[in-house]
Amino acid sequence: MGTTMGCGNPVSSLLAEQEALADDVCPRCPQIVGADTELSCRAALEFTITETEETCIRSVFSDNSEELGPIFDCQLDAQRDFRACIRTAIATCPPTPSDVSACNERATAARARCATPSSGTQAELAACTAG
Repeated sequence: MGTTMGCGNPVSSLLAEQEALADDVCPRCPQIVGADTELSCRAALEFTITETEETCIRSVFSDNSEELGPIFDCQLDAQRDFRACIRTAIATCPPTPSDVSACNERATAARARCATPSSGTQAELAACTAG
């Protein structure tokens, strides 16, 4: 399993938000990801990166924080909204497919409103997780 990142910058916050999604969903409704247990749900939802990948992403962010800061903040807002929507949807477990679809569509639309990094910065980020 990769590292767990705390608060402090958008890179940390984005990864912590993904972990928070698993914390919200898996104990209450692992069926949402087709899992039978909390553990298998977490395995399906958790986004892990290696320490090397984390260091690389942090370096790219540091070198391009003026460009990436607003983009990552926008993505973080979209992820937080998605998590809130899913928490509402799993009030009844399993949630209706339409409730989950509505959350996914909302998140996709929110992420689409976020700017994208320049091609050079995208290439640097992609290099962090290639291989």
